[in-house]
Amino acid sequence: MKKFKIIFIVIALLLIGVFPARGGMFDRGPSRERPAGRSKSSALMKAEKAFLKGDYEKVINIANTHIKSRGKLDDELQYLTGRALLKLARLDEARNRFSRIINDSDSDKFLDKAYISLADSYYREEDYKRAKSDYEKVMRYFPDSEDIPTVYYKLGECHSKLGERDASKECYDELLRLYPASLEAKVLIGEKSDFVMHSVQLGSFTKWSNAKKLHDELRSKGFDANIYTAVVGDSRFYRVRVGQYSRLSDAEDMARTLRNRGYSIKIYP
Repeated sequence: MKKFKIIFIVIALLLIGVFPARGGMFDRGPSRERPAGRSKSSALMKAEKAFLKGDYEKVINIANTHIKSRGKLDDELQYLTGRALLKLARLDEARNRFSRIINDSDSDKFLDKAYISLADSYYREEDYKRAKSDYEKVMRYFPDSEDIPTVYYKLGECHSKLGERDASKECYDELLRLYPASLEAKVLIGEKSDFVMHSVQLGSFTKWSNAKKLHDELRSKGFDANIYTAVVGDSRFYRVRVGQYSRLSDAEDMARTLRNRGYSIKIYP
């Protein structure tokens, strides 16, 4: 009888939490938030420094080395690696990184940014319909995101590219009404109407290697070059462009500089 009493007391203590449970129904699972005060890893700090310098290949190499030694990346380094891949127009790889955050993360800290970056990848591919759909999801799921002003103007761009002028204007009007102090609103006011970003195109190639060669050449000379993918019919093109300017005059200044360097140029859009 005494033995049964002891067993009963132990079970009761487990139920009220005096003894820690070993698993199963008593586990709370991982926290949804990153622990307070957790410092950045040396790999993340190195990757951030490389990203700011525009050395996106180095960011990817740092992440790959970190994976080999640790087995996985934390969300912040995963996100930064995805953005680096996006800059290099390695869109499928970038989407894979953002999808890992969305599907596998124990925290929602970078969830909105991962969704936005997925939308950005489709915008870069000029798949404006898919990009619009994903930006709209961000508006629904993350209305309090700090990046909502950016989503408003990118969504406006998608509508504009698709010829949906009324919907585009509605996005811009909402941006100005809700976030008048945002950078996006200030840029929009500077343009006054139909907000677009101008870039200077220096080449359009069917081979990635040719686009990468020109991209690297421009980067080595200090120009903010990027590669954009476009699908026309059954063909895929890799377009090398420099800069993103809200004012056409700024794009024209860069075009003049590049032309003086001997490049053939065209301003987009």
